[in-house]
Amino acid sequence: MSGPGESEVRRVGGYVLERRLGAGAMGVVYLGRSATGRQVAVKVVRPEYAEDPLFLARFRREVAAARKVSGAFTVPVVDADPEGSPPWLATQYVPGQTLAERVRDGGPLPVPEAARVAGQLAEALRDIHRQGIVHRDLKPANVLLARDGARVIDFGISWSATATRALTHTGVMVGTPAYMAPEQLEGPRRVGPATDVFALGSVVAFAVTGHSPFEDPESAGLEPFATAYAIVHREPLLDAVPGGLRELVARCLVKDPDGRPSVPEVLELAADADSRAGARPRQPGPQDPSVSPVPQDPSVPSVPSVSPVLPAPPATPKHRPTRRRALLAVGLAAGATTAVAAGAWALLGTRDGDDGGGDATDDRSDVAPSGSSAPRTLTPVWERDPDVGGELSCNAAGPAAGPLFCAGMDDGMILTLDPASGDVLWDHSAVGADGSLQWSGAEGHGDVALLAAGGVIRAFAMADGAELAQAPEPEYGWLLTPSVLVVERGAGLVFQDPATLGDVGSLSVPAGYLVRGVYDLTAGVLVERIRSEGHSAVSYLLVDARGEPRWPAWSAEPPDGGEQLDLYVGEDDGVAHFLAGPAPEDPSAPVEFATAVHRLALDQPTWTRVALPGSGPHYTEHGQVTFSGGVGYAYDGAGTFTAFDAADGTVGWRAELDMSGYLSGLTVAGEVLLFTDPDGRLTALDLGNGSLRWTAEPSVRVPGSPWGGWSAPVVLDDRVFAVTSSGLVYAVDLPD
Repeated sequence: MSGPGESEVRRVGGYVLERRLGAGAMGVVYLGRSATGRQVAVKVVRPEYAEDPLFLARFRREVAAARKVSGAFTVPVVDADPEGSPPWLATQYVPGQTLAERVRDGGPLPVPEAARVAGQLAEALRDIHRQGIVHRDLKPANVLLARDGARVIDFGISWSATATRALTHTGVMVGTPAYMAPEQLEGPRRVGPATDVFALGSVVAFAVTGHSPFEDPESAGLEPFATAYAIVHREPLLDAVPGGLRELVARCLVKDPDGRPSVPEVLELAADADSRAGARPRQPGPQDPSVSPVPQDPSVPSVPSVSPVLPAPPATPKHRPTRRRALLAVGLAAGATTAVAAGAWALLGTRDGDDGGGDATDDRSDVAPSGSSAPRTLTPVWERDPDVGGELSCNAAGPAAGPLFCAGMDDGMILTLDPASGDVLWDHSAVGADGSLQWSGAEGHGDVALLAAGGVIRAFAMADGAELAQAPEPEYGWLLTPSVLVVERGAGLVFQDPATLGDVGSLSVPAGYLVRGVYDLTAGVLVERIRSEGHSAVSYLLVDARGEPRWPAWSAEPPDGGEQLDLYVGEDDGVAHFLAGPAPEDPSAPVEFATAVHRLALDQPTWTRVALPGSGPHYTEHGQVTFSGGVGYAYDGAGTFTAFDAADGTVGWRAELDMSGYLSGLTVAGEVLLFTDPDGRLTALDLGNGSLRWTAEPSVRVPGSPWGGWSAPVVLDDRVFAVTSSGLVYAVDLPD
């Protein structure tokens, strides 16, 4: 950590600052870690500004604005102290480059990607403007690109749309000239939401050309006053903007704010540009997979595709579909872990809200192999749009017959659905009395549902939605299991009764270690710790619902295959499974692709390593792995599904479908493997040979996010509940 006045900064609040991520003129961003291992991005105000009353007023406003805004493409605030010495702000940590860095290092974005980014930025502005906030500094350096979409950051000069004065010095221009709107340059009186729309147009133009549409490409960034003059008096230079995006950019860059499109209109323009540019090739309906024999390989015995050498799948699923459920990822996120990295003071989040191309007509061709009949297309028993404003996550809760618990973080709703009819049984909102969204997280399991919002965590009865208890929201992460609420507190974990929110037990973490994750297993709660120094030496302890150890000591460390454990992917037959892959240079970074499964037997405990089939499939990026009945089922993100023996990696079958990119999580039910694609189509593959058994989809397809994050199919009794990426739920009866 270097820079003027920075050498003494090693800790702020309760966070150790591990390394510098980036810096701006007035602040430095560090990777921070809490006492229990939670990673955050911490913006620390430079000493020379810490005594400036005007700057501190702006920083307080930045903190207030960042706390208010939540949504698909903004970053949640974790903690802050604008009155501290020095003042600081901490948000979720996620790896990614800024748009400015991406274009600098790799050149302009392809048109399809730029079209998606345009839609994502429009969604972000929608969420920002809903809180009565105008960002005022949307520019490439304040747009972060994660693997799952763009994020808008830095509310340092944002202001209320109803503000009567601006926190600036007389004569000081606030903003970045190349991406400012004419009204910003002429005076603040007409600054409003349309100002951010103008900036969006300039940012999209930059994404595909490498410079502002008001700059000379040869002197981009070198003549700010000439650029400012051009913004006010000249038309933008759009010849280099590809035709698919030119209409969107041109309409956003109209001089008169009243002539620009609204944010909902920008979303429509982005979707149209996405479709016309082929931004996201439509996922054709699943073709019947080509079930091919495994290629001859001395290390992998050849197995006929129609006669897999795998244990017979169970008649019914033995375990509820599992997902990574760690304290570091609070809320009802269905699948991928998320984090933020930074340029300038980049603080990131997740999820794409691009509503994509694709129309309501179905051009798929469900063709079965020669000599077999076409797969069945099932009709939903019911369909329901809970109208939560976007991404919806659902899971089975309560007794075996239901209900279905769902949460939509975009609108801050939790609700339950009747499995028989799809009717909403009860719901609660995280929207405050002032209309602001205050959502922090939600979980629902067993007899209780929890909603954290506005600094309070509330417990509700799953049966009827009656409020049971309230308590201050946990400062750090928390995890709800069917029997206990686990909360990070101090240097360990506290176990609470979910219905009363009262403490029932605790677990201390030995000195020199941090908690990295906590997982809900059939046998108890599995706690994952890691050494404070170097973030290595991962080990585990199984405890009961009061934090009492069920093992005599922390388990032996996983086998050393030169790999780093990355993702818990569920348990099966008393074994917990973790994906592992080549360790990145930065031990705090996620593994880019998985090469093996590390298996922890819960009764011993002992570890074994099983190589994943294939050559470096990106299971941690687009793919998924699940286990049932001693068999692993893996999707590689490129259309290939593989079944393999969980104990030794022997491949049983491989199946190819005409698809790529993200799917929902994988669910085993009876004799089929279930998943949904970004268009909401539910597909069932035969567990025995990988052939396509049947498909289903709602009557009206609403394109949603192609980036993953929606729920895996949920099974209750003999009915499957599919959750689409656009927030629709529908039910299908499992065929005999």
